[in-house]
Amino acid sequence: LQQIEKARLIDIQLNSKLQIANGQSSSAKLEISFTVENVTGKPLKLEAQAALLGEDFPEIGDRHLRSHANRRDSPTGASPQSGKISAKPGLSRHKLSLSIKNPRLWWPAGQGEPYLYPFALGLCEGDRLLDNHVCEHGFRLIRLLQEATGLLPAKAGARNHDLDRLAGTWSKAEAAEFDRALARQRVVDP
Repeated sequence: LQQIEKARLIDIQLNSKLQIANGQSSSAKLEISFTVENVTGKPLKLEAQAALLGEDFPEIGDRHLRSHANRRDSPTGASPQSGKISAKPGLSRHKLSLSIKNPRLWWPAGQGEPYLYPFALGLCEGDRLLDNHVCEHGFRLIRLLQEATGLLPAKAGARNHDLDRLAGTWSKAEAAEFDRALARQRVVDP
């Protein structure tokens, strides 16, 4: 059991989008959406802080989240973000985003390093940390090389997309198009 004094973070979702230049990931945007549960019965003025923590931050907690959020020379290439939020009584949805320069990609076994960024989201009232969420997040690039099958013209090019650790970053239309492209590639004798 966990006691909630004033507010807590729930339903945290991370969605990443890679920017590709010359076949390499040059930057990424990490969109964070989260729900704040305010149990006080009155509106609260809070601050949400989000950061990708570098390897030089082995501990994650109130002191480290706050010291990292105040740094501008982030070891991850991501500027920490914070935002003032007004949390109405009950549940309210909020968003923050981080921009990352030259993100290290996550690779499957045998393909490269499976790099995961430590991620922290904190909910503060003044100088007091009310709740925080810590997890790891990987940036991944998937390419569907349509011209390699000979079934589609080469001018279609490669399709790039990233997946976060929860997947689900494709829209229904993108997923349907991807499924159709895979089905066309699997046809051996059309």
